[in-house]
Amino acid sequence: MRPPKIFSALGVWLLGSSAVLAAPIAPITPEETAALQAKIQSLNTEAAAQRKLAAEALAARDAACYKKVLVSACLDQSRKDDVAARLAIRQLEAESRRLQREIHLRQAATQESAAKAAAPAEAQATAEKAAREREASAAREAEFARREALHQERLEEGKRHAEREAKARA
Repeated sequence: MRPPKIFSALGVWLLGSSAVLAAPIAPITPEETAALQAKIQSLNTEAAAQRKLAAEALAARDAACYKKVLVSACLDQSRKDDVAARLAIRQLEAESRRLQREIHLRQAATQESAAKAAAPAEAQATAEKAAREREASAAREAEFARREALHQERLEEGKRHAEREAKARA
């Protein structure tokens, strides 16, 4: 039993997209982004205009069909023509979406390359911060130990003083 056509088309699409995903993605400059955005805008505008024209043409063809003898055959042909026109419009929209995805992927690649470039500086800053924190912690511990020793010394002095007073009273 053969698999349905949708599965074979899906397999071809997946194989094709994996080849695209395996290719390295180049970072994008703001100029390239602006150029691609302008192209996307023009594609969307053209698709909207063609969609409007296709709707008007369908209405005109349908109206003309009702004046003919074989109305249903004419309407069927009109629908087929409309489907073909909408297919062309969908291809424009698909190209627009593809360009939008390209922009998104390339912006992500740009951010990733910037993060990789900044990683050594961030690592050094983190190491310096950790060293400063260790030094500050060591200084706090030394101060604590000094105060603790002073406190113990005063306690011992207090005990000796109490012993001397006790001997003096005795």
